[in-house]
Amino acid sequence: MDKPNGTYALGVFCTFVRPYVSGESRGISTQKKGFMKDFFDVILESSATDTSDVNKRHYSKAKTAINEGVWAGINQTDLVKFFNGCRKLPQWKASEFFQHLDKARVESLFDDIGIDALSQFQRCLGQVNIKAPSIDKLPSAVSTWLFEILEANADNRDLLVDGTAFQPEFELLDDLPLAEGHISSGKLHLGRSAVAWRKSPSPPESPDFNVERTYLAQMESAYAEHLHRQIRSRDDLPDRQRKEYDRQRGYFYNAEGLRRNMRDVIDDGETEFHAMKDDLYDGVCDVCNEEYDDGLARMLATLNQAAILPLSGSVITRFSTIVKAAEKKGICHMLVNDTRLEWVSADE
Repeated sequence: MDKPNGTYALGVFCTFVRPYVSGESRGISTQKKGFMKDFFDVILESSATDTSDVNKRHYSKAKTAINEGVWAGINQTDLVKFFNGCRKLPQWKASEFFQHLDKARVESLFDDIGIDALSQFQRCLGQVNIKAPSIDKLPSAVSTWLFEILEANADNRDLLVDGTAFQPEFELLDDLPLAEGHISSGKLHLGRSAVAWRKSPSPPESPDFNVERTYLAQMESAYAEHLHRQIRSRDDLPDRQRKEYDRQRGYFYNAEGLRRNMRDVIDDGETEFHAMKDDLYDGVCDVCNEEYDDGLARMLATLNQAAILPLSGSVITRFSTIVKAAEKKGICHMLVNDTRLEWVSADE
């Protein structure tokens, strides 16, 4: 194993992880540049390859710049520098990776690694205070480590350079029912374990149409009916409606933050989240289907109903500080994305 003497945390992570997840069986190159390309291509959600107009302004103009894939916009010569820990991942690229990291994919890379190799890996990680209580918790510890590194870089920080205590021992969840947990000091506590409940992401300045297109189009149609004029984007709205439009986008990302936290922290978190969505749909669908003067009135009535609706579809709803009115309203917009709710019928 290379000596992990890099300045930046991502380099230390790559140095430690490469010997255990690279190789022909997992389709990840053992060479530094190839490892960076293959590893991040495997662990990021497929939507990460959709480059945004916002981030294109950061793209390298060098002849060696990468033009497609998850590393689009990065100079090829920088990949080895990232691996060696002598260059920090740019904030804009770290933000892309952080938003699209699939922790389950990281963990799956350890599925066919033998017990002896995992035990050795566990001992190596202990050198940098990455401690998993048992081998079966090791994949989760590694995925959480990477999550923390990318989150810091997306915030223009680094766990090593900025003096953050380098990855203290992970507070991994015990095998306890979620109903036995409680929330305090911004953490979800289960037995002796505690996991940070992440702050919801802020809406990007320009909408991410890969995830926002449908509900924004419906909202714009609702405003168009109410204002009796064509609305193609936020810019077509009066000031008052622009502020309301921005609030709705914030609600959507509140719900998205809740979804990510449940996915990353709770066993079967995606299933729990979808159960909560189903419960909320059952509570607002009749209100949404009533007669209204226009689509905006329908939208606001449905959101108001969601805000006061007691949910029981998931045990996470027992934590009132987590599932608030904002998250419930945001889930309504997700249901619009799923075409289960609509403010303006396509036939109108």
